[in-house]
Amino acid sequence: LTPANQAGGNRYTVSPDTKWAFHTWSTFDTPPVTELVSLPKHTVARTLAANTELAAKVKAVLTPGEFFQVTIADGSTLDGWMLKPKTFDPKKRYPVIVHVYGEPAGQTVTDRWGGGRMLFHRALAEAGYIVVSFDNRGTPAPKGTDWRKVIERKDIDAVDICTPNNLHKEIAIAAAQAGKAILCEKPLAMNAAEGEEMCQAVEKAGVANTVWYNYRRIPAVSFAKQLIDSGKLGKIFHYRANFLQDWTISADLPQGGQGLWRLDVAAAGSGVTGDLLAHCIDTAIWLNGGVAN
Repeated sequence: LTPANQAGGNRYTVSPDTKWAFHTWSTFDTPPVTELVSLPKHTVARTLAANTELAAKVKAVLTPGEFFQVTIADGSTLDGWMLKPKTFDPKKRYPVIVHVYGEPAGQTVTDRWGGGRMLFHRALAEAGYIVVSFDNRGTPAPKGTDWRKVIERKDIDAVDICTPNNLHKEIAIAAAQAGKAILCEKPLAMNAAEGEEMCQAVEKAGVANTVWYNYRRIPAVSFAKQLIDSGKLGKIFHYRANFLQDWTISADLPQGGQGLWRLDVAAAGSGVTGDLLAHCIDTAIWLNGGVAN
């Protein structure tokens, strides 16, 4: 669909008759441009959003990003990008900040505009930092996706399961049987029955395990727990939580393509209840104990 000479990242919304499409493209250094194109020749009928003002503003301050590859210990080649200060001197040493999004749904190393996060990274570069990002081995550009070989390796002590939800059970049970510590993304499983099987396998193997309810470690939540545990707030009768997240409806979805598995019931299982509400429920239990009734 995309012309061979069209650089960067490209996204389409195609009309039902497949004769027209809204086409949005961008590059690592170029903000998104949205066009109406006719198909199949990809002729631009109208530019709907050129972002010329933003492009002019950022051009004056942008340092072009650099793409690279690095080979790690097991022989896998990982993709990466790097932002350097404008005044970069190869003879000097610089502090390095590494940005990683460890999930199979989302690559961070793509030739497309990164929005506000990327502008923040560029600001860090202008402040004298080198900013680097790597794609992990389970991204849509797969690097070392055979998890069974990982579980079989004697030098691997723990397995971090950050796959779509419909794969959690198989990996967790195999990892437990292999004696590996297990760190699993939430929601734990597609349903309660699968979760019970996973728990039984872990208990039988006696391996260390956890579910990634990472919001427990946000400073504000940790402080609230300290206050509650100290008794300073007395007995807690009411808890209210919101989880506000809108990236799935973003016009320029950061994760793109396969990132939408979260909206596919066959892959996600429980939708927003397992994906977002699970954090709210866990935070309630973490702060104030188990729910008895």
